[in-house]
Amino acid sequence: MSLVYDSADPELPNLPESAHWSDSDYPSDDGSGPSAESVPFSSGTDQLDITQKSDSDSPPAVSQPTQEHQKAAGPHVKVPKSSHRRKHKARSRKYAGSGTKKERTGWEPGIDVRTTNVVMNTPGSWVVVTDYSPDRYRVTHYEVVSETGADDDALDLQLLYAEGGHELDPQAVEAQLKEYRKRAAQTQLAFERGVKTRPLWSHVRWINVNGLSWEAISTIGKHYNLHRLSIEDMIDIPQRTKVDLYPNHLFTVLPLIKVVRTNRPRDAAGNRHASADDSKSLNSRASSLNTVDMTLSERISDERKMRKLSDLDFSSFGEERKKSRKMRNLEIRRPLKSKGLAVGIEQVSIFLTDDNTVITFFEHSAGDITRAILARLAARDTLLRTSDEASILLHSILDAIVDLVYPVTSAYGQRLNEIELDILTNPTISHTQELHLMINELANLKSRITPACNLIHQMREVTNFRKFMSENSVLYMNDIYDHLVSYVDDIESMSRTIENLVNLIFNTLSVETNNSMKQLSLVTVVFLPLSFWAGYFGMNFEKFGNLKEGVGFYWKVTIPFTCVLILLVMWRDIFKKANYSRKYVARIMADIAIERAEKERKLRRRKSLA
Repeated sequence: MSLVYDSADPELPNLPESAHWSDSDYPSDDGSGPSAESVPFSSGTDQLDITQKSDSDSPPAVSQPTQEHQKAAGPHVKVPKSSHRRKHKARSRKYAGSGTKKERTGWEPGIDVRTTNVVMNTPGSWVVVTDYSPDRYRVTHYEVVSETGADDDALDLQLLYAEGGHELDPQAVEAQLKEYRKRAAQTQLAFERGVKTRPLWSHVRWINVNGLSWEAISTIGKHYNLHRLSIEDMIDIPQRTKVDLYPNHLFTVLPLIKVVRTNRPRDAAGNRHASADDSKSLNSRASSLNTVDMTLSERISDERKMRKLSDLDFSSFGEERKKSRKMRNLEIRRPLKSKGLAVGIEQVSIFLTDDNTVITFFEHSAGDITRAILARLAARDTLLRTSDEASILLHSILDAIVDLVYPVTSAYGQRLNEIELDILTNPTISHTQELHLMINELANLKSRITPACNLIHQMREVTNFRKFMSENSVLYMNDIYDHLVSYVDDIESMSRTIENLVNLIFNTLSVETNNSMKQLSLVTVVFLPLSFWAGYFGMNFEKFGNLKEGVGFYWKVTIPFTCVLILLVMWRDIFKKANYSRKYVARIMADIAIERAEKERKLRRRKSLA
């Protein structure tokens, strides 16, 4: 029996949308769930139904696959349960972690924000829209809640009830969440109006997004017509550092590397548990969930959620193995762990459009860049205000991102100096473990900075980018390039120092071993003749008159014999030690003579002045 599908023939069924994966088919963040190899082969892609959808208002009625079709097609074809679910799944992609696109070979290239809905595990985004000209600027802040944000706040509300000793009231929770969703919808509408409305006096616009929520990405992508390939590169993390040129915008991807603290108190921003010193009532705390305040911003900006540079060493390990005892012992030996620090890394996506608009997407750290840029916009005579160019704003953002690397290299340099001092005073084999971890992290850091150097060099030299980059901004790019090169030089210098320290440790331990052997040899040389004479005098003789001499006669024989034997065997070492001692005594006597002469000179000078 043959199986025929035809979307234009009402007598034949449409192609079953077998690429609609269920939620259990996606690998979860902890590595559970089926792998890409265990998922059955699919005969279509996520957007297949979208591209084949008829443009007419009344599409022809088509029959659905029957059981006979199902049997003939084989187990790889799945009959959808309902048209509603089929439509929803055809318009959805779920990114469950890094490299998801590589595991879904059936997906079309790029993400069309008009026809595709991406499911992302983020609480939302906060967006700062800045418009400015040489004589005026305006900054507007928005908070956009994602679809999963309401679920997170529902869990927070349940925890608050549980900690307060109150029973959970389903009606109260539902009312709270309903009010929350209403406020979130109003905020979303205000955000869409703010993105689409631009004042006439605005020469340059900067849209800074912190937190990758699909609500913010789709709204901005639709209005500015961002290319579908750039949208996909922005979401599928991590991407290689690069710059791409599209018809209406320039797209840049690079890593943001900064120092983060790992010993923050557990009641800091983003923690769902109540703080111990919070004396407010349960009702006031529960009602605070319904206001659009800094709670969402703190949750997005929580540094503890950032990926760590040290995680790249064991990226292939599952989450359970990363929590094992061996991994915990390894994390304690990290070079910056003793200071309560770590190196966080995230992906930054930047768009420079042809209408003087810069759009930046951060995962957690947009606040660091926002404070640096807005401080310069507040001053009238800064380069940002006087140049009135979007490419200068792009340079300032890149410069601020690159400047965050300096505390990282400084932290490694200070820790390396401390380790070097410990090694020079008391080297141990445990130092090599910390140095090994440090040189690995420095190698990972260098592998992230070097492509950024190539990116800046490409933006300076490639003439095709001059459509979006002015000559003034290209000139200032040299400063960023110099900073990156200096960071690479510092990393290489520290790597060479670490290699020298490792060699010093092993050489020092080897010398200490040789010294121990020398000491054992000395003991052997001293006691070997004594043992010889003790064995000689302890033999059983019938006639041996020297035994009548007593114990003193034994020492009269053995001590000179031992001294002469030591001189014959170790005369080179004794000569070197005597020569060193003579020179040491001569230096001390010379220093004493110089000090005495200096005192006499000062005394004569005082007498002459008197």
